[in-house]
Amino acid sequence: MEFGIPYQYIDSKVVTEISGIGPNEVSDSSSSFGDFRLGLAKALLREGLWWPNLIGRVTWDTDTGKTNTANPLGSGFNELSGSLTATKRQDPLVFIGSLSYTTRFEKNGIDPGDELGFSVGALLAASPETSLRLIINQSFVDKIKVDGRAIDGTDRVIASLGFGASSIVGHGKFLDFSATAGLTDQAPDYSVGVTLVVRFDVPNLSF
Repeated sequence: MEFGIPYQYIDSKVVTEISGIGPNEVSDSSSSFGDFRLGLAKALLREGLWWPNLIGRVTWDTDTGKTNTANPLGSGFNELSGSLTATKRQDPLVFIGSLSYTTRFEKNGIDPGDELGFSVGALLAASPETSLRLIINQSFVDKIKVDGRAIDGTDRVIASLGFGASSIVGHGKFLDFSATAGLTDQAPDYSVGVTLVVRFDVPNLSF
């Protein structure tokens, strides 16, 4: 069982070039809790000589994050996702591949479109506590529908190349740094993220 309640801080800057006037810059920032997520994962296959580990995952992503800010902190829609992830060790490398499908539920007459995605990459164990990774992600998003009518030109192909480093920084603490470069017009030019995961041990209570 998995669940997540992300807290996000987003600082954005938009520069618009206006003919005869010059660049116009608008900056804004937003911070709050994002979408609450609940998931279930299960190992479907254990790694063998010729076959990989295979993990199935189902995730429910709610629409609890604020969307009425300059920088939306949530998707604005309830989403149900299913994925299969395969990993194969070849020390000190781990090869990884994933296939996913996400369906988004209509809200206020707007259907943002389902999404099919896949990723392939490799992780390198740089030390017992730290790993490096390189992953290519690509997704295909259906057209947006308004009141049941598809809007031409709203389907997207989003591809990116991701770099990252993860490290155990203490008991139950996991720090991750990521940087992503867009490979298609619909993908952001680049993004940078830092995540700190804290794990709490739940005591085993017996009566």
